[in-house]
Amino acid sequence: MELLLRFANMREEDCTPEWLLGLYKEFGIMHSMAGDTRGYEHFIITSGMPGYRFFMVDDDPTPLEMEVFGLRRVSSLDVRFQLLLWPQLSKCRDAIRQQLDNYASGIIDIDYLNSLMGDTTFRFSSSLDTWKPKLESKGYSTGTIEDYICKLEIIDMFLCARGDEFSRVRKCANCGKYFYATHKNNRLFCSKQCKSAYHYRPTKEAM
Repeated sequence: MELLLRFANMREEDCTPEWLLGLYKEFGIMHSMAGDTRGYEHFIITSGMPGYRFFMVDDDPTPLEMEVFGLRRVSSLDVRFQLLLWPQLSKCRDAIRQQLDNYASGIIDIDYLNSLMGDTTFRFSSSLDTWKPKLESKGYSTGTIEDYICKLEIIDMFLCARGDEFSRVRKCANCGKYFYATHKNNRLFCSKQCKSAYHYRPTKEAM
């Protein structure tokens, strides 16, 4: 949230390579494996600039980064850099401000949220709780039953803010079967039969 608010409050005089790279370092923003190794990225990437999508503003890219990202080095002192950077980033800032204005008025723009989802298979829809819109899957393009089960039964649960349901998964102390505890108390057995069998077994063995 802090990064979002910082960006929404950005002024034109703030929009300098030094200020932006400060955000990269402070919030650990990364675009590449090199950035992951470093802990933050050493170049600024912004979209929507024909011919100038990538900007190197801290130091020279590695040959691998040049090849993978197709980076074009533009000096932070280059007038073109400043002329292009602010208009591009201000568009994003203004869009964010509009959404924050909506939030301050108790409104959530579902269409905007879905536009951020890109080509993923998940989409938001309205719910009775304004601040908790539903996140539903529109299907998966998977080639195996393994992928389908894992994505549908695991990933969906977390994306839909239902991950806490996994806290009720138990393994029966008697038969070893996994089961879903209908109550939050720490149940040990999947059924009454297993509970009885478990407690009866020591007595039977003793006989």
